[in-house]
Amino acid sequence: MISLLKKTLANIIIFKLKFLEKLLNINFRFIRIEQNRIGHLLTNIDQSIDYMNDNFDNYYLFIYLNGECSNNFIKLQWKNSNRIFYSKLVKRFINLSNYNHEIKKYILDWDITQPAFTTLYSKKKNFFIRRNSLSNSLIKYKILNEKFICLHNRDRYFSNIIAKDKNFLDYKNFEFSDFDKTIDKITEDSLTPVRIGKYVESKIMNNKKIVDMTSEASNDELDVLLQYFAKFTIIGGTGLAAITTTLRKPCLYINYLPFHARQLSWVSRNSMVIPKLIKNKNNNKFLRFNELNEMNWDIHQQYDFISNNNLEAISNTGDDILNGYLEMKNFIETKELSKDVEYLNKLVFESFKDRDYANYLFKKTKIRIPGNFLKKYQDLI
Repeated sequence: MISLLKKTLANIIIFKLKFLEKLLNINFRFIRIEQNRIGHLLTNIDQSIDYMNDNFDNYYLFIYLNGECSNNFIKLQWKNSNRIFYSKLVKRFINLSNYNHEIKKYILDWDITQPAFTTLYSKKKNFFIRRNSLSNSLIKYKILNEKFICLHNRDRYFSNIIAKDKNFLDYKNFEFSDFDKTIDKITEDSLTPVRIGKYVESKIMNNKKIVDMTSEASNDELDVLLQYFAKFTIIGGTGLAAITTTLRKPCLYINYLPFHARQLSWVSRNSMVIPKLIKNKNNNKFLRFNELNEMNWDIHQQYDFISNNNLEAISNTGDDILNGYLEMKNFIETKELSKDVEYLNKLVFESFKDRDYANYLFKKTKIRIPGNFLKKYQDLI
């Protein structure tokens, strides 16, 4: 009896939906998005909007956000749009697709919101933040527009204590002290180093020159605006990096894994990436760049698959990060890279088996590995 009622309700809704689309000349679409991780919240909504803009002149996108919101400031920015609506009723609509398959064509699925390879972040786009002036909080800390560099390291605190993620993600972690040489150089360059991140394992910092905007100093608005107003951000492979990506700002990624073409497609145009290298303990040699690209990497595995394969992830050194900062800063200011850097990067991307993806990244997204890192490990190309 309940199934019959739900089927009847589904049939009525799909009839009314088709009628409204024809009457108003507007396309309706619905989606469920997990909002408890900032990376999911940002990239999945961003990807959905891009799909709608590419396929429809007029549309309404209805979103059901599941879980506790990771950043209410972000949600508010998109809520200001007259095309995007949040509603818990979307969940019920999606569930009704089990009783009328026609409903499924109105639901954006995983392949749209999280494609294996995306071309979205090679595109230029207006910032999604509707704000014209510096936040009072930034002025309070004397953090001025493009006069500071954001720094972030991922550690075990978030996934082990806050989110309690069962997946093995320790290979993404590194110590904040690895930034020490870079922090000294940032201040020497008359810029302010700013540590970001709501959840950090250790508040102990050797360098007193840094402005600490973590933990109690962090809030939803500042977490976004710091990357919005920064000259650029230096960050590892973490969801917080999705802020810079959504803003379409170049970013310096360090200790980046997985290092393969599909994952790199989620990096914004003109960014630089320093991969975390993998050492084979059997012969004490690093995997080559193309071997890193070809690793059968599953980020949802719940065991230490790196150690189980007698491999070891080696973090970038302080000098690697420092040289990456210098090259990224120079590129931001001059928009130029040396012929040597371009040539070495061309060799790296040409070594990838998935050539179409690699060519797109090299020619369209224009992601680059810093030249100093490639020269140091030229034998891995």
